[in-house]
Amino acid sequence: MLRALALAVALITSLAPTAHAEAPAPPVAEADPVFPLPKDAQAPAAVKGGGGKIQTYNVPRGRGPVVEELRGALKAGKWEIVKDEASPSGNATRIQAKKAGKLWRVSVTGDDTRAVIILTVP
Repeated sequence: MLRALALAVALITSLAPTAHAEAPAPPVAEADPVFPLPKDAQAPAAVKGGGGKIQTYNVPRGRGPVVEELRGALKAGKWEIVKDEASPSGNATRIQAKKAGKLWRVSVTGDDTRAVIILTVP
């Protein structure tokens, strides 16, 4: 009888749900940052070559205001601006910005009426 009781207790405890500590949730991977483009930048056009990493955006505003807006958006988004310089010809502004260990390269060219953003993604 004692054996039957011991077997019954062992069987019941093995079938009963056990309380396990919950496994910690895996760390949430940070999504790749999205480069802050002006809201009026038209959909990207892929450029031949570059493996799809080079995109161009047309903006119906002058180059100067677009560059200033990009600089402000990068600072507001806590991007690290690695380089910010005029091209040798003076017809474009080149900016290199880093976030999450990845480097984006952008050139803004154009005139007083429109700008073209050439973005190279990592």
